[in-house]
Amino acid sequence: MEQILQRTLEQVTCVLQTYPERSVETLYVGGGTPSALDGAARERMLETIQTVVTANPAIREVTVEVNPEDTDHRLLAALALVGVNRISLGIQTLRDPVLARIGRVGGGDTNRKALSTMRDMWSPGVDRRTHWSADLIVGIPGYTLRKIREDLQKIIAAGADHLSVYELSLEKNTVLGWKHRRNLFQEMPASEVLSQLHGVRDFLSDHGFSRYEVSSYAREDGRGIHNSAYWDMAPHLGCGPGAVGTMPEPWPVRHVVTGNFRRFLESPDFGMDREPLPRLQFMQEVLMMGMRLQSGLDDSRFAGIFGVSLQQILPETLHKWHFFLAADPEGTPPRWVLPETHRDVLDSVILDAFRELDARVLEDPSLDRPWSK
Repeated sequence: MEQILQRTLEQVTCVLQTYPERSVETLYVGGGTPSALDGAARERMLETIQTVVTANPAIREVTVEVNPEDTDHRLLAALALVGVNRISLGIQTLRDPVLARIGRVGGGDTNRKALSTMRDMWSPGVDRRTHWSADLIVGIPGYTLRKIREDLQKIIAAGADHLSVYELSLEKNTVLGWKHRRNLFQEMPASEVLSQLHGVRDFLSDHGFSRYEVSSYAREDGRGIHNSAYWDMAPHLGCGPGAVGTMPEPWPVRHVVTGNFRRFLESPDFGMDREPLPRLQFMQEVLMMGMRLQSGLDDSRFAGIFGVSLQQILPETLHKWHFFLAADPEGTPPRWVLPETHRDVLDSVILDAFRELDARVLEDPSLDRPWSK
C-alpha cells in the first residue's frame, strides 16, 4: 500500500508538470478510502494536498472522501489545515437492519457518531468556507420512505448542504448480486423505488435543497464544483491505479491508468493508456452527462463540437420527452432541458436518444467521421 500511495503521489506531480498551462480548479481525493490511511501514509497524503493547493492558486474546491468510521476531530482538523474545503461522507443509511440487508453490518452507531462530529467540526454554521455531502441509498426492501425521511432529517440537522441519493444497484460480482441470482434477495418493485425517489425529492425541496443533477441535491452555494465540471465534460485527469480522465488533445482522448499494481509501479508512464474517443462515443457521453443536469445540454456547445445541432440530430427524443429550450438569465446560450417530471426515468430517455442517434448515423455516416487534425 505504501508503494502504491507513493507512486500515485509521483503521478500527481508528473501530471501537473505535463500540463503547466492549464489552471487546476478542483482536486478530488477519493475513488477509494483515503481517510482509512494512517501514520506515514496519511501524512504523505496531507502533504501532497497542501503542495498541490499551494502551487495552484486557481483551485476553488478540494474534496476528500471520508468513511464514517474514520471521522474524528483530528482528521477533520488536519484536512482543513491543508486546504480541504469539502468532505464527501459515505453514510448510505443510519439503520443497522438496513445496512445488514445489503451486507454491511453494524454501522448505524458509527454513522450517527460521524454526523455528530461533522456537526461540531465541519458544518457551514461553524465555517462558511466548508461544505460536506452525504450519500443515501433508496430502494432497499424494508427501508421505507418514512425511515428515509427520518434519516435525511438527521443528516440535514448535522449540517450537510449536499445530498447524493442513489438507487440500490445489484452488481453481478458481489455477495448481494449472488444472493439475488439465487432468490435469496428480492428487489423492491420499480414503482415503489420511483415513489421513494419522488418522496425524497419533495422532502428535500421543502428543506431548501434544489435538484441540480439527477442524483444530487444541494442548498444554495452547496453544489459540488468538481462533480459539476465532470458532468459538463470539462477536461480532467485521474491519478492512481484504475483512474480515468478525458483531455482535449485537441480532440477528446481518454486517459486510463492500469489497474495492474505491478505495471503501475514499474512503468515509466504509470501504465497509462491514451485512447482517442470516436466522435459517436463522445457524442453519446456528452448527451448522457448533459441530460443528468438541471441546466441541461448547451445547444451551441454541442453544435460547435459536432457540427450539428441537437434539434437536427434528436428531434424525436426532444419532442417525446418534452425537452424545452431554456435561455440562461445571464444571456448565455440556450440549453435543452429535460423536465423534472421525467428525470427519474432518465435511463429510458437516454435509451431513446441513443437509438435515434444510431439511426441518424446510419442515414449520414459523416456524423461519425474521424476528428479533423
